[in-house]
Amino acid sequence: MMVDTQQVLVKIVLSAFGNFLKIKIHGHGGEILSLSWSRKGYLLSSSVDNTDRMWKVGHNECVKSFTHKNYVTSVEFNPVDDNYFISGTTRIQL
Repeated sequence: MMVDTQQVLVKIVLSAFGNFLKIKIHGHGGEILSLSWSRKGYLLSSSVDNTDRMWKVGHNECVKSFTHKNYVTSVEFNPVDDNYFISGTTRIQL
């Protein structure tokens, strides 16, 4: 996925019938590598700009950013308690 560093457009397919939701999020300075949704209406994204970012869906604003020393290749909300999440980097760190 190539991105404009001023704006990232995330297009999520919601059903096999072609319905989709477009969310514009501003903040990442590079390609997004992973996304994760929470049941509470948050979206996590990880990027080659060395950050995880948490977004409030519907407000399309970054509510929190977490900086790492390397590309963040994966991110996932805890399936039991989405107050927690895990992310992984290219240095094999969690």
